[in-house]
Amino acid sequence: MTDRFFPIALLAMTLLASPAVADEAAREVAVSGKGEISVVPDQATLTLGVEMRAREMEPAKQQVSQIVSEFLKLATRLDIDKQHLNTSQLTIRPEYDWNTTNRQRRLTGFYVARQIRVEVKDLEKIGPLMERATSLGVNQVNGPYFSSSREAELHREALRLAAEDARRNAQVVATALGASLGPVRSIRADDASLPPPPGPQARMMMAEAASAEQSYEVGEIDFSARVNAVFDLIIKP
Repeated sequence: MTDRFFPIALLAMTLLASPAVADEAAREVAVSGKGEISVVPDQATLTLGVEMRAREMEPAKQQVSQIVSEFLKLATRLDIDKQHLNTSQLTIRPEYDWNTTNRQRRLTGFYVARQIRVEVKDLEKIGPLMERATSLGVNQVNGPYFSSSREAELHREALRLAAEDARRNAQVVATALGASLGPVRSIRADDASLPPPPGPQARMMMAEAASAEQSYEVGEIDFSARVNAVFDLIIKP
């Protein structure tokens, strides 16, 4: 008799407790907040390239190396620190033509290239750097990609603004429904988004990139973040 009674009593207690548990779980509000901050960039990154095609490999190698050497001298004259310059190794690739008649390939020449990554801390130097690089023989550019030296600080500021926005949103919802906002129950913060790097459309021939020394009007760049939070609701009896 006792063994049969215990499961029934336990089921009854569970059923009685379920509404209270459900009611307690429902007394919360889930919201999201967004924070955004705009700043004027104070640095930029350029990837410059020298590409050559020639029937003989050695002349192409020498020409590419000479242009890169002259560019590094130009950077020194513009007071760009050596630690902000990074040159890649030479890329050398033989190129062939396929003969469909005898089904053989024929060496037509060589592709030789080298890239230079430049971090520019003075944005006024971007125009002169690109224009003068053209005259030296640099023929490809990717960028400029503008950024801020305060990236970590701006990341945290965007998160703070997003958290404050989430709390304000929760307060509005709670007040509108006749409740008070309780302590925060959980928080999920998304990483602050950074300005995107330049896409394929930013890649252009250097001769077309700068026909005269110029200054860049870069405007502002945005840092944004999102915070999702769950708050307790206090329901007045």
